[in-house]
Amino acid sequence: MNITDDEDASLNKTDVQAAYWQGRFDHTENPPPELYEQFQQWLNADPKHVAAYQSLQAAVDLLVTVGVESGRRKPPPTPS
Repeated sequence: MNITDDEDASLNKTDVQAAYWQGRFDHTENPPPELYEQFQQWLNADPKHVAAYQSLQAAVDLLVTVGVESGRRKPPPTPS
């Protein structure tokens, strides 16, 4: 599969943002309500955000299924 530079940059930015949110919830023992609010705002800003986060969640879930520990402290929220 070939991805043009423009497509790659667009995908990477959204994927990196999704990974940022995943990391915030993975590495924050007791996430404050404001963090959930900011996350929800990010999700609501663009349908691509939801898709990227769900795709990342599917990958993480697969890693957990095959026995790779993620080091999670608390499960991240599921986009609604």
